[in-house]
This record gives sequence, C-alpha cells and structure tokens, in this order.
Amino acid sequence: MSSTFTSSTFSKASCHALSFCSTSSSSSPFGGSVHVDSHGFLKSSHRVGGPTLCSLPTLTRGNIPFTIAGLSLRTEDRTISILREHGLEFVYVRLVGRISKVDPEPEPILTMLIVMPDQPNPDKWYRALRHIQPELAKDIPGICVELIEEQLNRGIYCSPVNMGHPIFRKWPSIVNYILSHADFREWTALECWRYGTDTVRQLNPVTVIVQVRKTSTNPFITAARHLHGILAYFDLAEVDVLFQRDSDAPLIHNPTLYGDVCAGAIHPGISLGIHQCSAGTSTLGGLVQLQFSGKTEWRTYGLTCFHAVWPPTNHRNPEWFKIHNAVKAIATWEFSPLDPRKSESFPDVAQQILWVDHPSLRDLDNSIKEKNDTIAHIRTPRFLQYEKEMNKGDDGWLPESAQANYRAMVRQIRAFEETRSPFIAMRDSGSYLLGHVYAGSGLNRTRELKSTEENQELRLISTDWALIKINPERLQPQQHGDRISGNRPFHYGRPEQPPEQFIYDPSFEPSRGLKLQKCGRSTGITTGTFSGLKCVRFTEALDEYGMVQTIPTWEHKIASGPDGSFVEKGDSGSWVYTKAGEVVGILKSGDESKDTGTINLMSDIFDDIKSITGATNVRIAPAPDF
Repeated sequence: MSSTFTSSTFSKASCHALSFCSTSSSSSPFGGSVHVDSHGFLKSSHRVGGPTLCSLPTLTRGNIPFTIAGLSLRTEDRTISILREHGLEFVYVRLVGRISKVDPEPEPILTMLIVMPDQPNPDKWYRALRHIQPELAKDIPGICVELIEEQLNRGIYCSPVNMGHPIFRKWPSIVNYILSHADFREWTALECWRYGTDTVRQLNPVTVIVQVRKTSTNPFITAARHLHGILAYFDLAEVDVLFQRDSDAPLIHNPTLYGDVCAGAIHPGISLGIHQCSAGTSTLGGLVQLQFSGKTEWRTYGLTCFHAVWPPTNHRNPEWFKIHNAVKAIATWEFSPLDPRKSESFPDVAQQILWVDHPSLRDLDNSIKEKNDTIAHIRTPRFLQYEKEMNKGDDGWLPESAQANYRAMVRQIRAFEETRSPFIAMRDSGSYLLGHVYAGSGLNRTRELKSTEENQELRLISTDWALIKINPERLQPQQHGDRISGNRPFHYGRPEQPPEQFIYDPSFEPSRGLKLQKCGRSTGITTGTFSGLKCVRFTEALDEYGMVQTIPTWEHKIASGPDGSFVEKGDSGSWVYTKAGEVVGILKSGDESKDTGTINLMSDIFDDIKSITGATNVRIAPAPDF
C-alpha cells in the first residue's frame, strides 16, 4: 500500500487539481508522479506537454488559423516521423486549437495533439515531447505539443456513488466529523462521486472531492492526508481524496432564439434577462400560482433563480442610482429576502429597477443578427451582379440558368426576412418586457431543513428563487382563468418529446440514480442522474452582527449522462423534472470541471415562498387545454 500526493503544479495536468491522496486507486487519472520543468513542460503519469498546456477538461477546436492551415500536413508528418524514431505507437496525431473549459484562455492554444494508447510511458513520452516541440516551433513559433492517453483525452466522468458502497450510509456522519475536525476556511464545497476515466462509470474510484477558492495558494497536501485519515477512521481507506479549485458558476450565457417565442405567450425553458442591464441571461423555469388566506383566486407568477434577476456589480444601469434607496436595496437583497410585505426589504424599489425581459433583449438581438448575417452571406458579389442585371429590365441580360439561380437566392432571402420579422417586431414594440420581481429569496441566504436525518448536525440549506409579477398583457389565461397559454414544458432544437405538463407532488422525494431532465434556454432538453449523496457548499451569509461569515449548507447534485452535458451557461432557473413531468427542483449552478449541476428542491422553494410571501398555498400553474 502506497500513498500518492501531488502538489500545485498538478493544476496543469487535470481539472485545476491541487492535491490527491490514494492508497489503492491506480486507475484514477489523478494518481502518479507529476513534474513541470524549468521551461514549463509537464511530465505526468497520464499526460505530457507544453510549454503552454491547457488544464483539463479541455475543448478541442478543429479549425485552425488560415495562415497555419497550410502547414498542418507537414507538421503532422514530421511529428509522426519523430514518434517512430522514439519507438512510440500512437492513436492519432492532429494539429488543433485547445482551450480550457474552466477559466478558458482568450484564444485557443495551437497544439499538436498526440493521442496515445492507454499504456502510459511518461519518460519516453517526455523525451519525444522535447524532440518534437523545437522541431515544430521552427515553422510555428510558440506551438504547444501534447501527448495524452486515449481514455483521459475522452474525458473524466463524474457519476453518483452506488447505494451499496459503504460510504453511502456513512456520508452524513463523515461530513459532520470533517466539519468538526478540519479547517475549511478556504473550502467552497465537499462532495463524493465516482470519478475517473473509465467509460463504464461505476468502475471509476469513489473519490471525496474538496473544492477550494480559486485564489487559494495552499497546495492542501496536509489537508488531503488529514481527510484520508478521517476516511480510514470510518474504515474507508480505499476512498480517494482530491482537492481542486472551485469551478462552480451561475449558468448565464447568450444563445439565439426560435420563432415560437415571439407570439407573446410565456414559455418555460426560454430565456429571461434583467431589463436595461448588461448582465448575461438565464432561463424562465415556469409558472406558479399563489393563493392567500381568505382568497379563492390564484395569482400567477413566473419562477426562476434570484441570481438571474439580481443585477451584479459592473452591470447595473447608471439610471438606477438616481432612484431613492436603490443602492441600499440591491445590497440588502444580497443576503436578505425580498419580502413584498415588509418595507425594509424595499419592494417599492424592486418595482422600479428589477424589471425582467422574456425572452431577453440580448437573445432577441443575437437572433436578429444571426438572420442578418445569413442574408448577408447570400448577397454575394455574384448575387449583386445578377440583381444589377435583373433591375435593368429589358436592357439587362442573364442566361436562363443565372436567372433561375438568382430567383432561388431571392426566395432564400425572403424566407429569412420572414423568420426575422417577428423578432424585430417584438424588439421594436418592447413586448418582450415580462414584468417585475415581486418576491425572492435573496442572493445568499440559508434556512433550516424542514426535516432532518437522524443524528445529522448540518441542518442548513441555501435558497435561490424569485417570483416575477407578470404584466397583464403578457398573461394569456384561458376561459376559466387558471390555465395559461404556452405553459407547457417547452423545448426547441431537440428531437426529444417533452412531457405534456408539469406536475408537483410534495411527497415525492428523488432518490439516487433517478433520471432527470431539464429544459434550459442554451441546451433545450438534457438528461442527468440524481446523486443520493448530498454535497456541502460553503456559503457566505451574515451573522447576527451583520458580519459576513462562511457556513456549510447541504446541496443536491445531478451528474451528466453519456449523451452530453446536463447543464450549460444560460440554464440557471430551469426546472428539473422526471420524464413524466414531475418537478423535482430548480437548477441554480453548474460545475464545469465535473460536469454536474446543483439544484434547489421544489419542496424547499415552495416552503420558502410561503414563508416570505405569506401565501397559504403554492402550486404549479395548470397546463392549458389542448
């Protein structure tokens, strides 16, 4: 039995990792020795390269600069020749652009990617690397060379731990013991997954993963040993420990839209954005209805994440600061709820500045630009020449084939103009404005669990939700007032069939391995797997004296499946549901290195909505009649 420890130089090898401790897992991509020489070239057990190697997970771009493209065949042939000189077999050699998925470089790094068989030989690989790189640099100065084992190049997979593993039932006790005996001041998360490169995901080693602040300079080697000792105390010495930099982030981005959204109805799964704000945009999850004491009618609101409607620093409209108490209100909502019943939570200011667009104005502009660019590409110099001749009437002349070609291009242009016009009409009329934020959890706020597991000391969860009061002209109630047009699980650009309606059962609790879906504005419908092991997130909160402190909270996680990422930027606020349409929760963030998502359970959100708004009942708005 031997232990493996790595230092901060390992961040160049995999997933922004800092340290790793194992006594048993030779199959982990994080095991083995690591060395970075004085010239920046990495030599590790599964990957060598440099001098400007991207951190894994890495995205590969096949398109390379036009000025370099002509050299690709010659440089690839020279690389193959040197590999053979060193007696090395390889899977393939390709000149590509590589870019880190987490904290990406401004531009892809031009890289000679050499994918090797899954029989690493770091010493031989390193000697070949130092031979290949200077040879290629003669033609392409600054080129990076990377030799990587095939399975590591395919990806590092994160999947839930099976219920039969001993750590599953011990996890709450382990978490409480760690929180009582470890220094977690620089930690941001504590999780447990099967994590490795085997495509059969249940064969990957069980790993306790600690994420730390990106600004941390501590290599955490001692902390990794300490955690491994705690696991051994619980008879789990075979479980690995990995420390890595935090890669959890809100999911905000800017894709284009589909024509259905311009009809005015409210569509779950389509973007929303903060009105007159430069921040990125997220997703409107769906519609809920609140009923108050002594009232029979149901009031309809949009439901999304609070961080999707809270304007971040450097993205705020300067005009807001002219509004009385606006600065104080935004600061208050960072740690306290927006309660429509209490003046100290500034609901009057929210009605003036927290206006929400659906779809977002940025997405509308992007969609119009995409149509304009397509039309511009059709209007080539040849088309303009045809047009000039056709406009001459009888004085012009074009062969019949050219006239037919011109008419076909005109039909194409008119078709794109027709699909563009609803976006322009919606933008110019301002009808994309949805309404204002009525109530919300606040950006960073915690509350106690409604029910706790036996002997469980950690009882806090974070909350992240916002209710949007919808402008009357945007609501399209059907005959009896409760059913709202457009209120169905919505998807676009994907072949999957969504469920007919959203369903909510307060007694339903997701279990380990449950297949879940979400519809987000960036990805449409995607599928993931629920983890039965909750993770701990270290959340900033205010103590009783108004000072910021870091406290641990429970979070629920979903792993991506083999068909692709469960979440991408722009998906925050998406509702997460079973294939039958049973809503489980709301997507709040994603972890780019592990390809996982974090959700708030809908039961916790509905309880908090009642607490903040005073509503006696909360339900999902009924789907429209067919």
